Amino acid sequence: MKLIGTFLQMLRKDAGHNASDVAEHLGYTRQMVSRWENSHALPALDIVVRWARYLGQKSSLWTADKCTNIAIALWEWEDAFGDGE
Repeated sequence: MKLIGTFLQMLRKDAGHNASDVAEHLGYTRQMVSRWENSHALPALDIVVRWARYLGQKSSLWTADKCTNIAIALWEWEDAFGDGE
C-alpha cells in the first residue's frame, strides 16, 4: 500500500496541487486524500486512475496515460502481493 500512497502524493506535489484540490476534484474529503497518501487506506482502482488522469494532465513530467498505466500496475501489484511488509 505504501507504493500507491507515495506515487499519489508525488504526483500531486509535482502538479502543484494540495490535498484539498484533489479531494474536491474526486468528491472526497481532504482527510481521505491524506489517508490514501499516508498509506492508512488503499483507494479503489477507479479512484487511483481518476487521480492519475487529473494530475497527469496538469504535470510537466507525467502524461495522463503514463500516470494511469503506472497507477494501475502499482495497484494491481499491491493487490496481488502486498507492499512487502
